[in-house]
Amino acid sequence: MPVYTANVFVNTRVGEVKWKGQAATTVGAKDLIYAQYGDVQRITNLYEARDQSGDGVSVPDVGGSMGVLILAIGAIVLFMFTPWILMLGGGASGAWIGEKVTRTSVDEARGNAGAILITLIMLGGGFGFVAGHEFQTYINSDTPTEQSSQQY
Repeated sequence: MPVYTANVFVNTRVGEVKWKGQAATTVGAKDLIYAQYGDVQRITNLYEARDQSGDGVSVPDVGGSMGVLILAIGAIVLFMFTPWILMLGGGASGAWIGEKVTRTSVDEARGNAGAILITLIMLGGGFGFVAGHEFQTYINSDTPTEQSSQQY
């Protein structure tokens, strides 16, 4: 049976008390409060208290191999789409800086403020894309090996 908690203001002499009890429904919990305290002045924050013991839906435990697999897939996706990820990050950063500079949101930007916002978003996204492309090229390039030539 679910456990309910509530703040109950009984009267000015008793004041507010924290109530906890088991009931099938919220209405049943109110009935229990009235049965215990009589005619109360106010009931606030009446809710079903969910304990952390696992009665509800639990997240499955991810083992070490599953965690490594998820990290590996994340790294592969990051390296494959680095320019696009950094472009989104740069554009979002440009939008955030533009909103702070112009003191308007992206939705409300008109005229000069809109032009400044668009410019900063495009510059941030372009910078992010170029930086991501250079990083991806650096990762994918073969490192030159030193070849020593010997004379006989």
